[in-house]
Parts: sequence; structure tokens; C-alpha cells
Amino acid sequence: MSEQHANTLEAVTKVVHTGSGNFEDTEVRNGDINNDAAPEPAVRANGDLVTRTVGDQTTQQGLTRVSAADFEINDGTLLSTARNNFGLTSNHTPQTLVDYEGTQINLATAEQLGLVKRDSNGKYIEIPAGAQPQATQEGNGAGEYDMLPDASEATIDAINASVPSQLIDQIVGQMANTLDLSKVNINNIANTCGLDHAVLHGQFSHITAAFQSQANAAVKSVGAEPAEVWAWARENAKEELQQAFLHQVHGRSTAKYKALATRALRATTPSGADAQRAGHSVRVVGGVELITLPGKPEVNMATAAQLGWI
Repeated sequence: MSEQHANTLEAVTKVVHTGSGNFEDTEVRNGDINNDAAPEPAVRANGDLVTRTVGDQTTQQGLTRVSAADFEINDGTLLSTARNNFGLTSNHTPQTLVDYEGTQINLATAEQLGLVKRDSNGKYIEIPAGAQPQATQEGNGAGEYDMLPDASEATIDAINASVPSQLIDQIVGQMANTLDLSKVNINNIANTCGLDHAVLHGQFSHITAAFQSQANAAVKSVGAEPAEVWAWARENAKEELQQAFLHQVHGRSTAKYKALATRALRATTPSGADAQRAGHSVRVVGGVELITLPGKPEVNMATAAQLGWI
């Protein structure tokens, strides 16, 4: 063997196949195979410190502790918190749980709350905060507008035929500002248009009652009491109430009333003590009052109120 070849083999460590069929670390020194086993490392853990000793060499290293939560991705959206029994999931079903206002609700409940909806393929998608259904501009399909009863719509047509549109706009604007028909001078309008005072009063009273009845029904549909919502809105959200009225009159949509009622529910939610006095089970987790009602999942008080459960 040449001197150069011998020097090359001198410091080579390789894996060779043994007769038993196993592989083992074998050191080649000066062309001879040395099967002396390397010393086994001794590893000891003390709390978050790991000590590793090989021969007379000792190293230490700290531990980094992680949990499943460290691998969860939460971008702040409702669906990013979706989970099943095995953790986060992108397979969303009506029973998939999501985090909402300090508690967990399933997607079926979230859909009832208007937080999510399903697209044409049945996939859950989030509804942006504040987004509300709007009446379309066409009005040809059933359900596109929240129309008044036929008799009320006919009365509106009769007013439109006898009162100039500019005056009607003034009346609607006054009603929106005052939220009170009695503040509108119907007699002056009747005089201007040469109409019978009693007839015009009767027509406006009729359609005002129809609009009020429709608004009450919209508020009840989200589980709120109309009188409580109107009182709260006049005090705390008058501009929103005015916009809801104009949206109803001009757009034949009650969507803004429903949004207003939902906000009122959240702002006027009964206390846990009130619920307990009514015989309901209430517990506090992380400062959030959670209520359990017969046949319903545990939710926070605001959600229960919004769904009309309390």
C-alpha cells in the first residue's frame, strides 16, 4: 500500500456491515478496522436543563417547552378558531365549535347569529362585521323587499298620486328627524294640495301604523322586545334608528332594524343574577357569565339574549 493511501485511511470513520446483519460504527486506523465501541453518552435531565456526557466531555442545553397551542394559527377571524375533538380543523360542519365572545358556540348557532353563512357549495364563510342584507334594486324576485300589506301599499300609491314628491320627501324627512308623525303638520300639506284634512290624516295614520307593525315584527324576529329596543335606541342610537326608518320607507328593507335590535340586546343583556333568580344555571368563566338553558348549548348571556333564549 502506498504511503498516501495509508494516510487517507488513517482518519476515516465509516459504517460497515457485520456478520449479524446489523450496521455499526467502525473506525479505520492505519488500514485496520477498529471495532472498539465508542463510549455511550450519558444524558440526564434536571427540570429544563439537559446534561450530556460523552467520555470526559460534558455539554448542557436548556429545554424549550411547547404545546399544541403553539402550533395553532389564529388570525383573529371566527373560522380560524374552528375546532373539533382533535384540535383546530378546516373541515367545518354545523357542529364545529368556534370561539365567540368568551365562550364556544357551534357553527349552526353562529349561522343563526348572522356571523357566518354558506356559499353555493355549502362552505362556511364569515360575514364581515356590520354587513347587513340590502334590498336589491330590481325587486322582481320574491322576498327581495319587505313589502307592506297590499292595502297599505295601495294607500301609499294614493298619497303619491295626490301629493307632490317634494312634499312627501319633506314629510318623510320630518318623521325621520322627530320619529313622531304628530310633529308633522298634515293640515298644511292638505291645504297646499287642496286635499281633505281628515282623509290625508287617515292615510298617513294608516301607513305609519303599517310601518310600525313591520318594524316591530323585524325586532321580534331577532328575539327582542320592540318597546325596549325603541326606548334604548331613542336614548343611545337615535341616528341609527332614523337610518333604519329611512331604509324601511325608501328601500322596503327591515335589515337595519334587525341590526339595531341585535345591538340593543347586547347592550341590555340581563345579568347572571337575574337569570339565576329565573331558575337558570349560570356560571362565570374568565369574567364571562355563561348560561345553560334546557335543550340549548352553554353560551354567554349576550348570545342567549340575542338568540331570544332569555
